[in-house]
Amino acid sequence: MRVPSTVVVCGGTVFFFLYLLPWHSLPSMIVPMPSPASSVSSRPKEVVLNEEEEESERGLDEDSELAYQGEQPFTKSSPMKFKDPPLVPYRAILHSGLKFNASQSDMLVLLHIQKTGGTSFEKHIVQDLDIEEPCICWKRRKRCKCPRPNTNKLGTKSKESSEPWLFSRFATGWICGLHADWTELSSCVDYELDKAYGSQVKRRYFYMTMIRDPVHRFLSEFRHVQRGATWRASRHSCEGRLATAQELGSCYTGRSWAGVSLGEFLSCPQNMGFNRQTRMLADLSLVGCYNR
Repeated sequence: MRVPSTVVVCGGTVFFFLYLLPWHSLPSMIVPMPSPASSVSSRPKEVVLNEEEEESERGLDEDSELAYQGEQPFTKSSPMKFKDPPLVPYRAILHSGLKFNASQSDMLVLLHIQKTGGTSFEKHIVQDLDIEEPCICWKRRKRCKCPRPNTNKLGTKSKESSEPWLFSRFATGWICGLHADWTELSSCVDYELDKAYGSQVKRRYFYMTMIRDPVHRFLSEFRHVQRGATWRASRHSCEGRLATAQELGSCYTGRSWAGVSLGEFLSCPQNMGFNRQTRMLADLSLVGCYNR
């Protein structure tokens, strides 16, 4: 009896997925969460970034620019020590059973790439985590306090002045620069925390970020820039110095690129939106920083 070709194709497909595809080798996606307890749950509260909140992000960027006017970045002559933190691959963390301990010196660092949903995600972290010592947030204030658990038991500092377990825009502010990338954060976080809290502590850093489909992210950035966003306050520091205007280039004159068309946005070779996620997650000191 002749077997129809469609049956043969369907049977072969099922055999491939069940027996030939190595499902057992695929890692399970379990992300360590910032809690001193062994298990962390999240309150079922949905936070959606609407147009009004998106516009408020622009306002936060403009406020940050005022804070950084005239401020010099850290340099090799600064008292900080430039460190290359040892990197532990995610799979090694997963298989070793290493857990984030907010009660000790572990620090969760959020690397916020523009237009990836980072604002909503970071709001969830400070508002919705069901942990022993939730972050303390106030209405009409941009920052929250995220004290380590057992702060009063371990030291004399109050919860308001103690070092947090979270390094993000809603906990510490942009103290390493507006939308600081991996190159900036890895050289800055330790120094800024020591300076802010007056003590040198050996910390373990857990970096976390949000990434997005590159095309969708790029178009979202285009619309944000079209409304007037600039991120002018970004430092773009690398190897202890700021990138020069010649290294960065410019796509527009005046205060913003508001009203730009998609064609103009695409045709500018100095557009920092191109390949932004790759650049912000890379160590730019390995490729000469911003020296094109």
